[in-house]
Amino acid sequence: MIHTQDQGGFAAFIVALFTEMYGFPLTIYLLSGWLASHYPGIDLLSHDTGRLWYTLLGLKGDPHLGLLHLVSSIFILGGLFLLTTAWKVLYVARRG
Repeated sequence: MIHTQDQGGFAAFIVALFTEMYGFPLTIYLLSGWLASHYPGIDLLSHDTGRLWYTLLGLKGDPHLGLLHLVSSIFILGGLFLLTTAWKVLYVARRG
C-alpha cells in the first residue's frame, strides 16, 4: 500500500518530469516561428541555438565559453551542493 506522502512525492515527480520533457521542447516549438522571423539566419536545429538566452541576447562567439554559461553552471553546482548538504537532514526527517 502506498502512503499518502509517497503519492504526493510521486505526483511531484511526474509534474517535474512532464515539465522537463515536454515544457522546454514545447516552448522552443512554439517560439520557432517567432525566432525564424526575427532571426532569419538562425539554424534552429543546431546545437548552439539550443542556448536560447545566448541567441535572444544577441551574444556572439561560442555559447559554451560565455559568461551566461559560466553563471548557469555555478547555479547548478550550487544547487547540487545544497542538495548534498541537506540530504542527511532530509533523510533523518523522513525516517523520524
